[in-house]
Order: sequence, then structure tokens, then C-alpha cells
Amino acid sequence: MPNITSLRAVLVLWLITAVPAAAEGSLSGLAERATDISVDTDQFLQDVNVEVLRLLQHNPTDADLAAIPRLIDAFHRSGADRQANILKVLAHLLAGSKNHRSAIVDTAVQALQSPWHGVRVAALDVLGRSEDATAVPKLMASLSDPDWEVRYQALYGLSSFVDRAAHQDIFEAVAPLVGDENKRVREMARTLMRLAKEAGRQDL
Repeated sequence: MPNITSLRAVLVLWLITAVPAAAEGSLSGLAERATDISVDTDQFLQDVNVEVLRLLQHNPTDADLAAIPRLIDAFHRSGADRQANILKVLAHLLAGSKNHRSAIVDTAVQALQSPWHGVRVAALDVLGRSEDATAVPKLMASLSDPDWEVRYQALYGLSSFVDRAAHQDIFEAVAPLVGDENKRVREMARTLMRLAKEAGRQDL
């Protein structure tokens, strides 16, 4: 019967050889699991969190970026709960992707039509990270969303654009939310208005 030391050695060897291989195609596998109804929703969320953590710690690999079309396809074929999680992954691939950047942004724009607020929130996170000026009108339009989390995310996304030419438009769009019914939205609106004012002064 093998002793504990031998078992540990086998485990270490397996980790060295197997884990990198799994990581290389992990996002492609995630795309497959997104549309697999046999995969438990909680397990899928756990898988997404693992991938997001990895992408926070390391730059996307070529295999990660190559998986973007499959993730986008999975988004369109998945339910709302998984769509939001796929968008979370795409948000962390956006900065490193040149070839699929516009496709990710287009997917996020389409996701704003979702009836589920979690999908809209995740879509706004993508648009806020996009550094694409065409996202500003979409973010502004979401300031009137009936869900406070969506309004808050729209404000947060707009904070990435206040130092650009759109700061005056942002200031005017955000002003009504200073009186929003939600405290967090009100506070974010005040912060964003202050930033927009400061950006305006720098242009004088």
C-alpha cells in the first residue's frame, strides 16, 4: 500500500502536468459549460469566479483571447443568469483583445435590452471599461433605468469618460440623479458631477 509521501508526490506531479493544460483551454471549456443544462448554476458561477480571479492576477493568454468568439456565442445561447456571468469574463478580456474588442462591445450593447437587471449591470461594466466614446450615450440612457443597481453601474461606467470631451454632457445627464431615491446612486451622482466639473475647469 503506497505511503502518504508517495501519494503526495503523485499529486504534485499531477498538478504540474495537468493544471497548466486545463488552464490553457479553460475559457473554451467555460463556454461549453455555459450552454450545458446538466451543469449546475452554482457550479458554473464558481467556475466563472475562478476564471475572473485568474484574469485579475495574470494577463489573458492567446488561448483565452481565442475563446472570445465561443464565449460570445455561448452568451447568445444561454439563459439570463449565465449571460451575466459570461459578460463578467468578457469584461476582463476586453483590454487585452484587439481582434474581438468591437464584438465584445456590441454584445454588451445588445445585452442592455435584457429584461434581467443583472445582465444589464454586467453589460454596463463592459461598456465602462471599453474606452469607446460611442458607449457614452448607452451609459447615459441607462441612468433612467428603473433598477437602482443599473443606474449606479451606469454612473460608475461614465466615470471613465469624464476627462474627455463628453464631460459637459455627462454633467447635465447626471444632475437629476443627485435627487435619486437610492442613497448609493445619489452619492455616486454627486461624485461624478464633481469630477465632471473638475474636468471642465482643466479645459479652460
